[in-house]
Amino acid sequence: MGSSMSKRQKLWLEATQKRINFTTETLVAIKNVKMLGLAEAMEKMIGDERRDELEISKGYRRLQTLRINVGMVTTILPICTYWPVD
Repeated sequence: MGSSMSKRQKLWLEATQKRINFTTETLVAIKNVKMLGLAEAMEKMIGDERRDELEISKGYRRLQTLRINVGMVTTILPICTYWPVD
């Protein structure tokens, strides 16, 4: 599970970095973007990058949730074993 999580986390971080770089480049050139009337187009493109990033992050987040839940079950299970039943 560890190597799979690392791969998925790496993909997520790369997608995040791609979006941040694009946003930064847009902000650096904001005057030109506005003069050319491209503000709405850039806003849409940044939004699309964010949606892509979130879609990529789902794989990592699902594995992380599974890992946490397995850890919780192994912690709670011994307690449930000794729970008194009337």
